Amino acid sequence: MSEVGTVRHLDIFTCPNDSWGTFLLHATGSDLHNRSMRHWTQQLDLALSEKALAPCVRNGPAYTADGQYQNNKQAVGAPLPIKCERDVYDALGLVWTEPRERTGKVRHKPLQEWDPAFTMLWLKLVGMEEFTSAAKEAFLDEFEAAEPPIDGARLAAMDAAELKREFGMTLPVQVSSFLRAVDVERNDGMGGGGRGGGGEVKRRAWYKAYRKRLGL
Repeated sequence: MSEVGTVRHLDIFTCPNDSWGTFLLHATGSDLHNRSMRHWTQQLDLALSEKALAPCVRNGPAYTADGQYQNNKQAVGAPLPIKCERDVYDALGLVWTEPRERTGKVRHKPLQEWDPAFTMLWLKLVGMEEFTSAAKEAFLDEFEAAEPPIDGARLAAMDAAELKREFGMTLPVQVSSFLRAVDVERNDGMGGGGRGGGGEVKRRAWYKAYRKRLGL
């Protein structure tokens, strides 16, 4: 009987072109990194699978009070345009991590590094808590139409005068609420989890705001 040499395990996958970025991310792992990313995604009104990253509507929060995931998606929207793995990280406001380094949880970008798309997502979920629906819609329209597009660096530099001049925001409660939320992100926000755990505290605050918006 001849000796058997080194045995390798080889997985072969196929996927549609439009799913390449999310599928590669799923196949690369690690399991902890993927679960951490999906946990964050579920708090952003998004759904992430090997097939796509897409907005979704849930019947309540993704997690119960004791931290258990519940699959309560009512509808999933059109997939976001994801061409590669890096697009997923950018869309979620996460620090790009090389495949060989994906052994732990995801890391969150500091405010100054947010791209325009994630800046808009933050505005919708957290930055405009004190706004009425009509005021929020009008402000978001102005924000989205801004040229050049507003990213985290410009958001971090905003003050009351610019909010009034560029976007017509004059109500004191809205201005103070907005600037307070920006200040939290600037000093101890999503990207601050590396030292002192500030990012984790802010992520819990984000989820609290998310639950409040749903009336829970």
